[in-house]
Amino acid sequence: MQPESHNKHRQFGISSLVLSSNNSRLYALSRDNTLYAYATSHLILGHVPELSSSAPKPKYSGESRTGLGPIYGFRHAKFHATSFYVKAALRPAKGDKPELVAVGSSDQCAVVFPTDETAFRYAQARAAGAESDPLGAALDRRDEVEVVSSPSSGRRPTLRRSASGLSLRMTDTIPIFEVGRALVGAHEREVTSLTWAFGGELVTVGDDYRARRWCEDAARARDLRVGGETGGRRWNCGWAEVEEPGYDDYDDE
Repeated sequence: MQPESHNKHRQFGISSLVLSSNNSRLYALSRDNTLYAYATSHLILGHVPELSSSAPKPKYSGESRTGLGPIYGFRHAKFHATSFYVKAALRPAKGDKPELVAVGSSDQCAVVFPTDETAFRYAQARAAGAESDPLGAALDRRDEVEVVSSPSSGRRPTLRRSASGLSLRMTDTIPIFEVGRALVGAHEREVTSLTWAFGGELVTVGDDYRARRWCEDAARARDLRVGGETGGRRWNCGWAEVEEPGYDDYDDE
């Protein structure tokens, strides 16, 4: 089922679907520049344990529904899916490497989102000074379809778009998390296809006829961010962009 905000506005289309390692989440990349997370146990009403004939039936507000919509979504300032060529790929948790979802973008980069709900939802709630955990409340309540507003602000966020000279506004009715990292500097055109290597490295393909391989190296990434173009250090390189003030402010030893 599509997000409620689409029902009230228009359909945008889905360009990619990926399933989590434990099959509990289905991630859908929408052309409204959002990666939506669905609970697979909620997708087909009447065929999950909590909705069996012996369990209390859920109470819905409004018309009957054939399935529940997404429980939350991911966005990022540099994540834009302006074409159906933009895809998503999931890295399963393995060893000390956590599960991640990577998406392409028309902003000449890829964006990586963590999927550990316990970690990212509380971190963003604390950063916003929220007193509660909206996503946790939504996941724990079985008797309602509606999900509370985003924890990232005191009001429901709006999504602004410009298409055909029109300024469009949509109102979200699910939590929206902006917890991703943009991988910048490596592509000069839209990033479309992605895949994860066996060792956990990310491979991205762009319309600039380049395939790039991304490795986890915090020290090297910091050097690329703070060192600038000095000595050509950034030539043919990309790095993870960070927005948090002071993230790279520590002394080398």
